[in-house]
Amino acid sequence: LISDSGCPGLVIKISMTGISAEEEGDTVRITAKAGENWDDLVAYTVERGWRGLQNLSGIPGSVGAAPIQNIGAYGAEAGDTIESISAYDSESGEIKNFTGEECRFAYRDSFFKTPAGKKFIICSVTFRLAKSSPLNFAYCGMEEYFKENGITADDVSLAVLRKVVLSIRENKLPSLLK
Repeated sequence: LISDSGCPGLVIKISMTGISAEEEGDTVRITAKAGENWDDLVAYTVERGWRGLQNLSGIPGSVGAAPIQNIGAYGAEAGDTIESISAYDSESGEIKNFTGEECRFAYRDSFFKTPAGKKFIICSVTFRLAKSSPLNFAYCGMEEYFKENGITADDVSLAVLRKVVLSIRENKLPSLLK
């Protein structure tokens, strides 16, 4: 958000969009451009049955912003699935690729929040997802929701888990769209 009276500096809005996927056995590598809407990416992966981002449903923002804060919810963090990041170095003008380890993800933190990391503008993020893996629904809010709504572990599919996360978020947090 920028004040109507402006700001003393340059404002950049990343609008690059696009998603590509590469399947290899049980693994799927998804590369999303930084301007993609975060929740649209999550929905895209859930619709295809790819696991890893579903607990991060409903978080506002863009794909490029997600690793900076290492967004997280309901027992998952973006850094859990990020394999690599492509970023523009605003000082050298070069593109640098970072491995997930180089991003130094921690609770709501990453290399991109450090003084050395702030010169980078994230261009795309590559996630490593799975076609099959156990679903993570041990978070206390989810367990309560399941009990209240008569949902058993056998009833929980990827799509159901996304709907549950979205419902819990809607009841807890105000919608930015209303």
